Amino acid sequence: MANIPPGYQLHIRSWENDADNCITKIISGLEESDVKFYIYFLRHFHSRYSNLKIGEGFGNQEVSNDSEITALRQAYLIHPPSTPSLCAEILFYLNGWTENKDCPYFVDDLIGIWCEGARYRVFGGASVYYLRGESWDVTENFTAKEVI
Repeated sequence: MANIPPGYQLHIRSWENDADNCITKIISGLEESDVKFYIYFLRHFHSRYSNLKIGEGFGNQEVSNDSEITALRQAYLIHPPSTPSLCAEILFYLNGWTENKDCPYFVDDLIGIWCEGARYRVFGGASVYYLRGESWDVTENFTAKEVI
């Protein structure tokens, strides 16, 4: 495991269908504007029954380039990220979908797709932490035979 860079750390929770198969994805070393972008984007993928969703709520719905384009464009316009690599990735996806409908899905890396690629997982919420300095991986200090 690599060291954790300073900055904001975003923990993204998601689930499938009836709130089973929960997972958490962690993204580290973010700027505040990046976190705002991600959360705004992901709120499009809450369940349609959630009062926290933005728009229709694409969570647990059929996968669609149009859904992701809508969510990405809105999030990018309302909360533009400041990290150049994230901006470039967003533009890559938006341009890819315009030119090639077989482009992979941006949301797949964040919350995932289930049902053999047919439905979005549901954004179940997020936690945000701020790390002032780099955190170090000290796992090997606890894997010695004496500890086990």
